[in-house]
Amino acid sequence: MKLDAFKKELYNVMEYRNAFAHGHIVADYDSGFLKIAYHSGTNKRINLDNEYWTKLVVCFNNVINAILTIEENLKNKNKIKRNDNGDNRGRF
Repeated sequence: MKLDAFKKELYNVMEYRNAFAHGHIVADYDSGFLKIAYHSGTNKRINLDNEYWTKLVVCFNNVINAILTIEENLKNKNKIKRNDNGDNRGRF
């Protein structure tokens, strides 16, 4: 994944997080959907349908896979030094 695409997907993860952290779920009886209502630049109400959850899962998986690839590339370049217990946090 290119850096610009990674940044965009990471931004999307933060958008999903913020929607649930600061928004609220409402029932739209006319459409029959639950919606997430939140503010991000403008007020938004998004259907919590299969399409929404599929996009969310794909986005999160893309970011996770990119991070795992970055970690693997760093390991291969001997950039990460592991602690005795195998922990690699903060060790670059």
